[in-house]
Amino acid sequence: MMHRNNMKTKLLLIPFITVMLFMSVVFEATADEKPSKVIISFIEDIPPSWFRDADGTLQGMGPDYWRLWGKKLGVEVVFKTSTWQGSLDAVQNGEADFHSGMVSSDERKEIFDFASTPTVDTEEFIYVRSDLNISVPSKLDNIPVWTDGGISETILKEKFPELVLLNANGYSKIDEMIRNKTVGAFVMDQSIAVYTLAKLDATGRYKKIYSVFKQPLYAAVKKGNSEILDLINDGHNMINTDEIEEINDQYIATRVQSPVWLNEHLVVIFVGAFIFFLILHSLFARAQIKRKTKALMHTLAEEQKLRLEKERLLIKQSRMAQLGEMINSMTHQWKQPLNTISIVADELADVLIDEDIDKERVAANAKVISDQVQFMSNTMDDFSGFTSPKDVINDFYICEAFKDALRIVEHTIKYNNVKIDITCGEKIQLHGAKNELMHVIINLISNSIDAFINRKIEKPEITITKDIQDNGKLLIVYKDNAGGLQNISPEEVFEPYISTKTKESGTGIGLYLARSIIKKTFNGSISVENIDNGVAFYIELKV
Repeated sequence: MMHRNNMKTKLLLIPFITVMLFMSVVFEATADEKPSKVIISFIEDIPPSWFRDADGTLQGMGPDYWRLWGKKLGVEVVFKTSTWQGSLDAVQNGEADFHSGMVSSDERKEIFDFASTPTVDTEEFIYVRSDLNISVPSKLDNIPVWTDGGISETILKEKFPELVLLNANGYSKIDEMIRNKTVGAFVMDQSIAVYTLAKLDATGRYKKIYSVFKQPLYAAVKKGNSEILDLINDGHNMINTDEIEEINDQYIATRVQSPVWLNEHLVVIFVGAFIFFLILHSLFARAQIKRKTKALMHTLAEEQKLRLEKERLLIKQSRMAQLGEMINSMTHQWKQPLNTISIVADELADVLIDEDIDKERVAANAKVISDQVQFMSNTMDDFSGFTSPKDVINDFYICEAFKDALRIVEHTIKYNNVKIDITCGEKIQLHGAKNELMHVIINLISNSIDAFINRKIEKPEITITKDIQDNGKLLIVYKDNAGGLQNISPEEVFEPYISTKTKESGTGIGLYLARSIIKKTFNGSISVENIDNGVAFYIELKV
């Protein structure tokens, strides 16, 4: 009996557990959701920040900023404009989700919570007619200063009690007086003043002489509305400085300088800006997707780092491979001058023992030694210059690079009876690392000589020519008669670890690095094709 009761109890618990699990899933799914639409309140008649065009469309730096903010978050933005007090009341009574921007005073902090980042920084100045030649407020004397009746009037009364301050109750009356040229001094926000003066063709007529106050404006929500406040802060963080400047420039730099734009082309430019922002717009995923994206970017960065390190090691490996060849070549080049110096030194010793010293003979022998030492020094300079760990970027003649490269491998060329023909002709300069181009040429020559030896070519020949093409670029053509590419395609030859040599003598990185040098150091290209009895490399460089 107890067993049946326990079974009934367990069966009754199943629906309860199911409901609890369902509620947990629903709660988790909705916890991270954001609203699909937000309503933003502000006052509208303060161009260029907020205003309506002839068609009634809300325009300005403020609306454009919040539209971009909404796109970044994937949230629809709706504006509710009113009087200043009406815009504050709209947030308090729930008609709007938040206020676009206000000064974060202690009094307002009792009824509003403010975003952590300001929406905009405002700065109001005293503007004076330029022909009055006044540079400080104390010189205004009896000239009345018009204000919008805001905080600037209070500040000026405290700092300059002698000023004659008149309340215009907004900017409309001040705009009218500027248009009619009847105002001598006024207080206005800098961005609004720049816009208004340009629109009324009065930019040079007035100048700013004093900063009344500078205050940041913060978006504000009803006290305790942390969800919307977090959303505001998230959106602020997604918008960068360049995007803000681009919005401001549309109204300060472009609109104010072209009244025709304001009248006839406003719709076209607005649509163009809207399409531009749509193209730049990207959807931001939820927190989990963001974490995955961050992890992916980290992985890609690590792979990029490993790739660059691998390429650095490949370059080092290639240089070390050629180092042995150059040491061998230098050793053979030094044998003859060392032998000559030894013979001449012995002869000098004999001459010095003789009582009748032949000075001319001594001088001649000394010159022979000096010439041989200079030859050895030049050889060492070529060697040390090529193996220098730091490539010097400067202008150099292309044929000098060819000849310097040949001197480094001169012994190998002569030992294998290779005929090399270089056509220099007109002197042509390149800008870049001369050693890097020498590295490419030496690599091509080494590959050709290896092919000559392996394929037992009886009369090995290499030709190097250069020419300026119709497009203004330099074309270097390197050819040999070593039999061409075998068992490998022209596309594969520049891939790493794909060698044209035997497994014993080839690393498969020489031509890969040659392409890397031509592309990265000289912003050029290199290609290859088989020709009669050999191969041709085409190197195209910017002069």
